[in-house]
Amino acid sequence: MASLLIHLSPILILHHLIILLILIQIPPYSSSNDDYKDCTNPISCGSITNIGFPFWGENRPRECGHPLMQLTCVKATSYITINDVRYQVLDANPDKHTLRITRVDYLRDLCPILHVNTNLDTHLFVYDSNYNNLTLSYGCAPSMNRLPCNEGSSEYVYPQLGSLLPRPFCTASVVVPVSQSLVDINDFNQVDNAIMEGFVVRWIVGIEECDRCKTSGGVCGFDWYANQTCYCRDGASICLKMQLLPTIFFSFLVIAIILNQIPTSSSADDVHYLRCSSSFQCANLKNLSYPFWGSSRPQYCGHPAFKLQCTGEVAMITIMSESYKLLEVNHSDHRLRVVRNDYWNSTCPTSLRNITLGCTFFDYGSDSQNLSLYYDCPTPPFPQPGSFSPRFNCSVNATQMINYFVVESMLENAESSEILGACKSRVAVPILESEAEVLETNSTVENLKVAVDNGFNVEWNANNSLCDECQNSGGHCGYNPSSSQFACYCKDGSFPSSCKSVPFKLPKRRRPRVEHLISAGVGGAVILVVILGCVFFMMKRRRKIAYNKSRSGDLFMAPSSADTFTSTTITSQTQSVSSYQSSKSNIVPPRSYYFGVQVFTYEELEEATKNFDTSRELGEGGFGTVYLGELKDGRTVAVKRLYESNFKRMEQFMNEVEILARIRHKNLVTLYGCTSRHSRELLLVYEFIPNGTVADHLQGERSKSNLLPWPIRLNIAVETAEALAYLHSKDVIHRDVKTNNILLDDKFCVKVADFGLSRLFPNHVTHVSTAPQGTPGYVDPEYYRCYQLTDKSDVYSFGVVLIELISSLQAVDINRHRNDVNLANMAVNKIQNQELHELVDPYLGFERDHAMRRMTTAVAELAFRCLQQEREMRPSMDEVVDVLRGIKSGDLGEGKDVEVLEIRTDEVRLLKKVPSSVSPDSVVDKWVSGSSVSNSS
Repeated sequence: MASLLIHLSPILILHHLIILLILIQIPPYSSSNDDYKDCTNPISCGSITNIGFPFWGENRPRECGHPLMQLTCVKATSYITINDVRYQVLDANPDKHTLRITRVDYLRDLCPILHVNTNLDTHLFVYDSNYNNLTLSYGCAPSMNRLPCNEGSSEYVYPQLGSLLPRPFCTASVVVPVSQSLVDINDFNQVDNAIMEGFVVRWIVGIEECDRCKTSGGVCGFDWYANQTCYCRDGASICLKMQLLPTIFFSFLVIAIILNQIPTSSSADDVHYLRCSSSFQCANLKNLSYPFWGSSRPQYCGHPAFKLQCTGEVAMITIMSESYKLLEVNHSDHRLRVVRNDYWNSTCPTSLRNITLGCTFFDYGSDSQNLSLYYDCPTPPFPQPGSFSPRFNCSVNATQMINYFVVESMLENAESSEILGACKSRVAVPILESEAEVLETNSTVENLKVAVDNGFNVEWNANNSLCDECQNSGGHCGYNPSSSQFACYCKDGSFPSSCKSVPFKLPKRRRPRVEHLISAGVGGAVILVVILGCVFFMMKRRRKIAYNKSRSGDLFMAPSSADTFTSTTITSQTQSVSSYQSSKSNIVPPRSYYFGVQVFTYEELEEATKNFDTSRELGEGGFGTVYLGELKDGRTVAVKRLYESNFKRMEQFMNEVEILARIRHKNLVTLYGCTSRHSRELLLVYEFIPNGTVADHLQGERSKSNLLPWPIRLNIAVETAEALAYLHSKDVIHRDVKTNNILLDDKFCVKVADFGLSRLFPNHVTHVSTAPQGTPGYVDPEYYRCYQLTDKSDVYSFGVVLIELISSLQAVDINRHRNDVNLANMAVNKIQNQELHELVDPYLGFERDHAMRRMTTAVAELAFRCLQQEREMRPSMDEVVDVLRGIKSGDLGEGKDVEVLEIRTDEVRLLKKVPSSVSPDSVVDKWVSGSSVSNSS
């Protein structure tokens, strides 16, 4: 009995230690009581009520939801942005995890400015089955069925049910999911109503983990690094925190080792490793492995998008809710050959519709070509020539139709194209290029059937590089359904990308003696106590740090400025936004997001820009070259490639990402994503703004077309001012406001860009002390002279922009008279001397148009105020916005003299009185004309 007690004592010790561990609830940073209280509040906006995790917004802080699942509420209407497309939320069902949404850009107008396909983030959402795809085509032949873009519009769109590939007769096509109520696509009201009714999506992020969290008494959220977490009430012991699971698992593992020395049964990781180590067969296909799963192969051995159905003679796979026959799989090339299920052994499906792969995990092979099938065509008014598209038989309701099939390369006969354009339906079916060549030379119905049945090649991407890395390290590829991440199953556990150690096998051992067990138990208990003590100390410290972070602001933002800035001034040793993050761990949030924006690989962007082809260069700035790019999802983007010679490029890169990730405004350029900070090159991906910069239209090649009349210039001023006022409201100073950084879209709407020099500016300080940075001619003279940056520094730069809009002159031009090299100085002199007419661009009609003269004079007066030497004399950006809006609306007041601009010299200190304080215009020393310059920050 005594020996038994001695034998059990270590076990009892460990048992009590585990109980103690659970009771004391080692506090990770998720135990903040403030987070718990904040995240219990649901979102309510109009008819959308009681919405919680994984969403955040309104009264729910960022840490209460997924970083990319923000709900915004505008006038009792909810909105969400998915993959940079904005949707209105029409309904929500938390129990079914569904939202009913509709695209905002297609409400009441079928012809938005940008043609962007609907693509969900498949890590967050999946489509519900009850919807139709509506393809809207643009720039098509006028003979086709068409609808007006909106009621009374003279522009047209060409609708068809189904997902179309690009059409041969149209310039663009967009797929929009709509309600299944749509029947007649030729009825504008029916199409419009179907779009307004929206479609249903189901969110899939963190459901199981959140259910476990709520069952234990916690509330769900995301921590500082975008990891899902569980917030608990006052660190209550009943709340099972996700961060504790590794510690608890470790504790039980120690017990298992002490009691048994070797494991007596396989762990879950062992089972995953063994189950995923062998290939499987599905119908007629053998030797299948990751990313495929189905039949006897468990889901964790494959990718969710690659489930196979193996019940018939031919394997089936579902892509974008559409079924395909799987004919062949080539693992080495990551390629498979498929054929549409509805076109298998038939060219007359019951439903005529176009479908697409979606390009998230699948893409068409380079050897694929479209075969166009035209149904229900008119009878040719002339004998059919030999070069005319060949016909095939197909009947609907026992009625024969005239149908044609044609390969894209055969569309050269104009008369043929006119007839085909009048057909009621067209379906694009991909086929192999080799089969297309056969059809070109021998266009028989038999060859048509063979070409369709042989299918087409599809390339897949399901963490291909990670799987290669995993297999090279001795592991087996799989997927973690709980975390929705790739998993590498190894003999010693599951890892994110590769096995941490060389696989090993435990040698066979004899059963240990009792005294060995006692020694091991006592030793293990002592070691465990030490480890638990260390863990307790570290976790407590993490909680304190994270609590301070949670009190300071948003999920991905820098800590409270109160920790760095003083109430009146700041020394030159303060850090920029980017310097904060650089002092932290190099952790990039999972699922390829960094500060809430998508992380692209260098290879993706290299391909998008055609290997950074010089013909795709859009322009050069002070920090990098911008290239035109086309992503695989169809988006046209602008890719900024930072100069490697710029020693501060990392700071500017991180600065721009961190600032743009926290702001969103209609007149600010959108950041789509970036490369990892550890990438071979630093690249930033923006929305593409096609109409160039304001500088291009004022002084560049585009100025020859005279596309900027006064109303457009005034609107540019208003929208730029609104963008800067918004930045200031978010405590951001742009610091490089200039016409080269103001982009224009097709409708001449403003997009302010280039935030590489921007700085956070807390609202409780008067200025930030830092070395001057910016572009000569635009830099605030007080900032240049005193090294004091304020929000009024942007006001000065904007004043220069106003003068450029009035005069069409460059901010610095060494070809002008030496007193007029600096435009700001020149403008102040002319305004002071009542010579405004000499400054205004003659194209604007200042002398002959009384209304334009009145508005120009008012804008010049505002610019004069913005260009004052002392920042206290300048208006705020909010005041600038109000003045410009008044000018635009015609509210200039009664009796105001429009002939001369009267400015008393005793009321303001003119810049011309202090020549040394004007914005630098020298092209020597440390200033570089035409681009932003950087000394230090």
